[in-house]
Amino acid sequence: MTPLGHGVMIKRVIATLEEFGELSGAEVAEILDVTRFDAHAALSKLKRRTNDGLKKAHIVRYVYDNEGDRRYPRPVYRLGDDTCRAKPKSNAKAIAKKYRDSKKRRMQGTTVFNLASRLIDCGAR
Repeated sequence: MTPLGHGVMIKRVIATLEEFGELSGAEVAEILDVTRFDAHAALSKLKRRTNDGLKKAHIVRYVYDNEGDRRYPRPVYRLGDDTCRAKPKSNAKAIAKKYRDSKKRRMQGTTVFNLASRLIDCGAR
């Protein structure tokens, strides 16, 4: 955890969610200037039920942003005791189609013959 301590970090995350509303873990980490691992650790602690049966934060929705090269659903948190939204199921056919399409686009312009055909189509001599 951060040198601040776990309790201080959780208080800072709660204050940030109160100020800005719905935020993802990466946004919380950026605002508080901490690592995303520390932000997610505090958020996962907040979404658990406490001894009195309440949660301090819950997952409102999932967003698909590209942090790095991987594209997968990231939770967006809001303060309050409510049920967490279920994580969306992955669609294997859509993922395979996206992979095939990107591979096709990469392979189309890789040969000398394809480059020459583009010049001929443009009318260049």
